[in-house]
Amino acid sequence: MKRQLCILFTVILALSITACSSTNEHTHYTNGRSATNTVAVPILMYHHIYHDVTNDFIVTPETFAMHMRVLYENGFNTVSLQQLVGFVDYGIPLPPNPVVITFDDGYLSVYTYAFPVLKQYGFVATSFIIGEAVGTDTYKDTGSPTIPKFCYAQALSMAGVISIQSHTYDMHQWPPFEEGRARTNVLIWYDECEIEYEAALRADHMRIKNDIYYHLGETVFAIAFPLGIYDERSQEILLSMGVRVTLTTNHGYNIIVYDEPQSLLSLNRVNIANHVDEYELLSFIRG
Repeated sequence: MKRQLCILFTVILALSITACSSTNEHTHYTNGRSATNTVAVPILMYHHIYHDVTNDFIVTPETFAMHMRVLYENGFNTVSLQQLVGFVDYGIPLPPNPVVITFDDGYLSVYTYAFPVLKQYGFVATSFIIGEAVGTDTYKDTGSPTIPKFCYAQALSMAGVISIQSHTYDMHQWPPFEEGRARTNVLIWYDECEIEYEAALRADHMRIKNDIYYHLGETVFAIAFPLGIYDERSQEILLSMGVRVTLTTNHGYNIIVYDEPQSLLSLNRVNIANHVDEYELLSFIRG
């Protein structure tokens, strides 16, 4: 009888160990929380919201409102970039059907049209601003008219709904409006000294990092590369300055992985144009 009980106990113990091992292949536990090891996250990219659509980087207020309604009615949950970091670092679970909403360039239309809609649905988003252009409607030095950008006071009023991160301080220049040589992205110029380049990139990032913290109290940990262009050198410099999340303009999905910080780098995004209807939007998000 004792021998039979011993065998039975051994079998039960073996089954228990097998079950635990099987679970841990897919689930980890941190600070009492559990989450799957990987999560697929689509990132939507918007720019300007305006009634007159002249290119694929402008959507009308009506189209944007429709897009947000579709997300809400189909059970998608917007998540912040900080939540992605929390998932990677600590295993804090993301809600089901996560999606990230981003805006590039810091246009005033984000404050005017996007902010009220996002707030209505309880959504969150991130706006990547060009530090030099904050609160302006003309181009620096030359005074050429540009699309208005929201100011820091307006950005502060959007706190809790729209987070502010970096699109560089002044490395997203527009050549036709520049009096001299334009730096359109974070890459080194072909004839630029390595030391001078690194100093320029570090100074640019430190300036927008300090400005955002001073005006908004937000820590800059993410950057959307101007034009989506970067290389290993530029990314390494920014990582050494505390950047955790980098975003491109490459079309595609993202797989975010627990305990793998690399999965937060060079993230893909889907540019959402005005012609994108409900069915296209859902197909993009669902992959």
